[in-house]
Amino acid sequence: MRAPFISTPMWWVIAAASVVVFLAFSVTLMPNRRYKIQVSSSPVAGAAFAVLDGLVKRTDVHTLLVMYSSVMLVLPLALLGHRREMREKVQDIAVHGDRRENRMSRVMVVQLVASLAVAGGLAAWFATAKP
Repeated sequence: MRAPFISTPMWWVIAAASVVVFLAFSVTLMPNRRYKIQVSSSPVAGAAFAVLDGLVKRTDVHTLLVMYSSVMLVLPLALLGHRREMREKVQDIAVHGDRRENRMSRVMVVQLVASLAVAGGLAAWFATAKP
């Protein structure tokens, strides 16, 4: 089955929407200003990495936007349904530092790995679509 072709301007819209979803999901999890700033800088760091990767490897903009969008959506998808648990863990880390009790549950780890695999597969599939 061939991937549907989505135009580059539409991928810009999808990338912008994925950043909004990422920020709406992630920033609200953070307990204090420092963590919120760190999480808010993730899309900018990801965009800088994508631009550098595109320059070095000469990857086309279409493919970069597909990959960037999928990366921005992995965290919200990976933690879907575990928002409260993740917020509690992040708050505890902010107060007590990183402790053994703050590790992600096995279910969260499985969901994270599955989300990474699905997002990576979909990104690769969409990146191969040609008009």
